[in-house]
Amino acid sequence: MKLVWSPETASNAYIHTVRSCKSYGESSVAEFLSATAAGWNTRLIVETWSRGDPIATSVGLAVAAIHTCGRHVCIVPDEESRSEYEAVMKGAVKSESTEVMVLGSAEDVVERISGVDFMVVDSKRHEFVKALGLAKTSKMGAVLVCKNATQKSIPGFKWHGVLSRGTRVVRSVFLPVGRGLEIAHVGASGGGNDLKKIPSRWIKQIDPRSGEEHLFKRASSKAKGKRIQYPVDNVDRISMLPDELLQKILSTLSTKDAVTTSSLSKRWVDQWKWRPHLSVGMRNISRTNPTSRLRELSLRVAESMTRTIDNHRGRLESCTISHFLFQCKDGTLDRWVQTVTHEKQTKELTLVNYIGCMGPFGGYNRLYLSPSTFSHPSLTSLSLTRYKLTETAFKNCSNLKTLKLFDIMSDVSVLSIVFKACSSLEVLVLQITCLNLGCVLKIENKNLQVLQVTCPTLINKMEVNAPRLEILDIKYIYCDSFLLDAPKIMFNRDYWFGAISVPHISYHISSLAQDKKRIWLELLVSQFFNMKRYGSLSVSVDLRNPNELEILMEVLLLWNEEMKDLEIIFKNNNAPREEGESSINGGARNKWLDGEKPFPDAFFRVRTVWMYNFDGSNEEEFALASRFVTQGTVIDKLMIETSTYPPVKQLMTEAKVAKLMELPKGNDYFTIECF
Repeated sequence: MKLVWSPETASNAYIHTVRSCKSYGESSVAEFLSATAAGWNTRLIVETWSRGDPIATSVGLAVAAIHTCGRHVCIVPDEESRSEYEAVMKGAVKSESTEVMVLGSAEDVVERISGVDFMVVDSKRHEFVKALGLAKTSKMGAVLVCKNATQKSIPGFKWHGVLSRGTRVVRSVFLPVGRGLEIAHVGASGGGNDLKKIPSRWIKQIDPRSGEEHLFKRASSKAKGKRIQYPVDNVDRISMLPDELLQKILSTLSTKDAVTTSSLSKRWVDQWKWRPHLSVGMRNISRTNPTSRLRELSLRVAESMTRTIDNHRGRLESCTISHFLFQCKDGTLDRWVQTVTHEKQTKELTLVNYIGCMGPFGGYNRLYLSPSTFSHPSLTSLSLTRYKLTETAFKNCSNLKTLKLFDIMSDVSVLSIVFKACSSLEVLVLQITCLNLGCVLKIENKNLQVLQVTCPTLINKMEVNAPRLEILDIKYIYCDSFLLDAPKIMFNRDYWFGAISVPHISYHISSLAQDKKRIWLELLVSQFFNMKRYGSLSVSVDLRNPNELEILMEVLLLWNEEMKDLEIIFKNNNAPREEGESSINGGARNKWLDGEKPFPDAFFRVRTVWMYNFDGSNEEEFALASRFVTQGTVIDKLMIETSTYPPVKQLMTEAKVAKLMELPKGNDYFTIECF
């Protein structure tokens, strides 16, 4: 079988299955098989099922068939199984491609099905496993799967013992997913099937629980009955690996595991010390030990952390340090930070205060650090969690480009000093509690591009002056007055109820630098005190720019709750084009205009969409509005502004809106209005 992998189809099927299988167990198998079947673009998917079996795998395979536009056939042993299967599947996934076949034995049905691309059977049922040998696979080959492989009905299961004579197994593998999966890729007919297979010199045994693979050398026929001795050399093979390879291996491990590898070989002793990322902390001791021993244990762990930091060599790309209040008060934290910033020249520093308990050990730790601690030129990103902020460490911090303050308590005067000291900030995240009520919080920064604010305590006024600001994310603010001076941030709706703001994001979509885009997307999907992303979104976008269109889709796909309002402000910088010309060219343009897929996907929902600067003659803008009308993405209303247009343009735009009203609607109570 010529396997051509489609990561996009696999990803879509995986996400679809995750959402469809929320209420079912063993979904890990369903998600894996769905992504595999869809990724290989299989057109005929066959499975076996009997009454009482879990349904999640069937849901996943039905989803895969939807995404490949293929056929999904389920073989059941009797009418009772058929009735139960159809009833459960009807409530789980809507699929017209699923068929159910009933016959006395699975073998009879399989013999009547030809061109199988993907087949899944249950290893617990002997008759289902035997059906694999009778399957008429596609001329291009097939993928065969036995689930529940650790509970096989056939002892000593081997693919060549199950499949029909002459079937060529290109590759087989056991995966410790769920209760085990035996997977085989069966090749096309011919191609040397009649050649005698030479038995392997190695015996492979896989631990079904851990997935570990063990290899044993098979004794030769001449040596049977004799004790075999293999020559042993004293060459240290690991020590012969280049440093770059060893360090690359270690970069995939946690700091604790990387340090542990120093006992493997003399060559590994110092390799971990060159890791570009270091993470040391005390998170686990508060989970497994009583409160009365925290001080003693934290001091002991602190000594180990000091040795780890001191023994590290070279520079650090990032460093994470978590601790208790004892290290904050006795100066240990200050020494750690001085070492990683001034000696290791860390670029990204994260400090986390783990509050082990309340009472004598709890509360917010005052951040006792030496003056100008965060002013080293190499330090560009700083993240602080659970501190009472002091201004001492923030002197001349123009080196900082990113500052994240999570769960921070502070006076407004201290925050003002910190903001002023960090004059080059481009990303600022504030999840703060202001200690002095009724204050004025000012943020003035000419370089700031991304700002996220959460402040549950009442402040009189908040002023933001940021001429380069492109993303404003207000998660929650309790504020009497909010003044914004940021030309790129545009929104027309009122997102305030009294002194409380509704969660709202304003995004001027542009070519944001990749590192800032990564930070922004992390913030978008992050949860603070288990608060899911909800509320409203305002975007200014040029749909003729394929990069901006891609970013818009990315943001909408990351929204994990029903959106209240979506404001789309179309940019006015669209130059006239020749007929048929578009910046979204080729196949991508046709896909976008023809509406082959829901925008942004089949699961996104928004209550009301507001469109500003809508130009009916712009085919991309009209296509977007058409999708919102026909695909059921918008639940209540599509509102299009026309009242601010000159008379002629207003008439032309309202004529386009009338065409939108003629389209079939995805929701019965959906309406379109001009305002």
